[in-house]
Parts: sequence; C-alpha cells; structure tokens
Amino acid sequence: MCGKTLGADKIRVKTLTPDGVSTSIRTMRKSSAEQSVLAALRQVLGRGELSGVDSGTLLFEDLGLDSTSVIELLMLIETETGAEFDTESLELEHFASVGTLTEFVSSHG
Repeated sequence: MCGKTLGADKIRVKTLTPDGVSTSIRTMRKSSAEQSVLAALRQVLGRGELSGVDSGTLLFEDLGLDSTSVIELLMLIETETGAEFDTESLELEHFASVGTLTEFVSSHG
C-alpha cells in the first residue's frame, strides 16, 4: 500500500448554509481534503487509527468499503468540508483509492 504524496495546492470549495444556499467561496488545501477523507474513513470504518493507509490505499479492496459505506463516507465529507457533491458527476474511478477520492474532493467546488 504505497502511494504518492498529495500536494498542498489550493482549491475552491463552496460554503453552504443549512438550506443549501451558497454564501461564499473559501480556500481549501489538498492536505485539508485528505484530512477530511481520512477522518470520514475512520468514522465509517469505526476505527480510531488507520495504520498504513495512504493515498494508494484502495477503498474497496484494502478497506472493504461497499456502496452503502461510500454514501455514508460522502455525506460525512460533505459535512466536514461544507462541499456539496453533484451525484451526476460521481464516477466509480473517484472511489478507487484514498488518493483519487482526495483529488475528487479537493477539485470539487
């Protein structure tokens, strides 16, 4: 389970009010997106630590996610980041690994 180091490029994420109205744009770094993904994974998997998990860790094969846990994962990431993901833009490839999901989260907005 080796993976590439994720950069700290800035991306833009919409900040939404509880009723879904866009109120502003804020800046988020890829490292923040990765932290959000990892925090959500810890919750979904019920683990305090994710030893050995990096950007190359496969979500389905290595961590045992299924379609139900992916939905829960996305909802937690939305809550954590304030982003809102368009289900029309979701592709299976976005969920290949921790890195691909982080890229999707960091580029969304």
